[in-house]
Amino acid sequence: VFAFPSDYEGLPVALLEAMAARVPCVASYIPSIKEVENGSGAVLLADPKDTAAFAQAIGKALHDEALKNKMVGEASEIVNRYFDARKNSAKLGQVFKNISGAS
Repeated sequence: VFAFPSDYEGLPVALLEAMAARVPCVASYIPSIKEVENGSGAVLLADPKDTAAFAQAIGKALHDEALKNKMVGEASEIVNRYFDARKNSAKLGQVFKNISGAS
């Protein structure tokens, strides 16, 4: 389990890397992480200041096999759909071509 009890993050790259590696993740219930997770169930969210709740979420991610499988499947889908560098580079390249008028 990847535990990410951060108080503030921009784009949580370490979380995305753990998600891409198909590791179940428990992370802070903060805006940037909620945006990545987007209600998918890919990441268990908890208040990092509530150590008991955070520990309970880690325990669930460790011991509930069905939940763990759902989480890593959803996480992989999110990373592949929205954060794949090759796909995003190609899209950005197309934007530049459209702006410049190149074909």
